[in-house]
Amino acid sequence: MENLLAFVKVLIPAFFISLSFTQGGVAAGAYYEFALAMIMVVNWLLAGLALPAVHLYFFLQVVNQLSGEDMFSKMADLIRDGVRFGVKAVFGLMMGMNVIQGLIIPVSAEVKNMTMVRLSSSIPGVGNSVGNVLQTVLCAGKLVKNAVGVAGVIAVFFLCAVPLLQMIVSRVLFQIAAAVVQPVSDKRLIRGLSGAVRAVDLYIYTVGVGALLFISSIAMISAFTT
Repeated sequence: MENLLAFVKVLIPAFFISLSFTQGGVAAGAYYEFALAMIMVVNWLLAGLALPAVHLYFFLQVVNQLSGEDMFSKMADLIRDGVRFGVKAVFGLMMGMNVIQGLIIPVSAEVKNMTMVRLSSSIPGVGNSVGNVLQTVLCAGKLVKNAVGVAGVIAVFFLCAVPLLQMIVSRVLFQIAAAVVQPVSDKRLIRGLSGAVRAVDLYIYTVGVGALLFISSIAMISAFTT
């Protein structure tokens, strides 16, 4: 998550500078403020709260098996449900704001661009040439903006692919270990391994949603501002 946030902080200026050439400074500024807010939310809620909560969930799952009594299972379930609900809420809120901005901001920017093209085309003598040049510049700016967006999506995907793959492999290994030792092991060890599997599932869910949030946002902004 720290590497993802660091990369997005570097990507955002390049992406929104290219966006400003096609949508104007006002639209790019609005999207830029939303992107900064999204980084803050992801950094505070996902990296700052959700992942430490998963650590605590795993700890409770292990500690609960050290005694013969079930003392922390309900607390662990509460943490698990809280993490899943919080991550879903963050994703839904950010995507909803993305959609609302995508329905309003590009329309106003497109009207401004079309007005500029028509005004330049109305210049006597050279109007058509100026209008064609302006349209070519706008199209080239959109191409550059989409290229930066696609490169950012690919980079975010590969940046998160390795940690997610490692977590998936860890999950499979925990499951194999539980299946192998179940016939000869104490039930508490099996329950502990099962709790570890559920903790890794929460890791995968949290990191996956964080990556999907940035990928979806970049893709939606690129699509809405085409």
